[in-house]
Amino acid sequence: MAKNNAETRFRSGVRPILFLDIDGVLLRRRQPGVFDAFDLAPGCLEFLEWATARFRCFWLTSRARTGWSDGIRRAFRAAGAVLDEPRWAILDLIEAAPWTAHKCEAIDPKSDFWWIDDDPTAHDRGCLRAHGCEDRLIEISTDTHPDALTQLSLWNQDRVGKSRRE
Repeated sequence: MAKNNAETRFRSGVRPILFLDIDGVLLRRRQPGVFDAFDLAPGCLEFLEWATARFRCFWLTSRARTGWSDGIRRAFRAAGAVLDEPRWAILDLIEAAPWTAHKCEAIDPKSDFWWIDDDPTAHDRGCLRAHGCEDRLIEISTDTHPDALTQLSLWNQDRVGKSRRE
């Protein structure tokens, strides 16, 4: 899973880590099967505010796989976010988690983390399982369940607030 530099970069200090996918989670596809036309998922901005108040958040997405976050702002702007509005500055609080072939490369399995994704690969699931942390994956899709972000912030208030060390 995580390489040496990620092991120290993503170690949790005070707050747990939350890895966020974008497409299918924070941005929902305008039409099924269309992979380049997105709208903001219902409750997207509110969810980001909720998440950044409780976690150290990192983008874990193909849009920023090299560690650069410039594609993130473009994606949100194209989906309808008015990035000049002060609340959208929240995007800048979230760093990119770099990876090459598999998203699990960015995750230190010893850290106190959660990962939200709509379509994790079998390889990524296997990595999590091998390290005993498959329960840290939260699989949601706003493509099929538009209210998933709102439900997640309500449902996970107790679960997500618990550390792996408790």
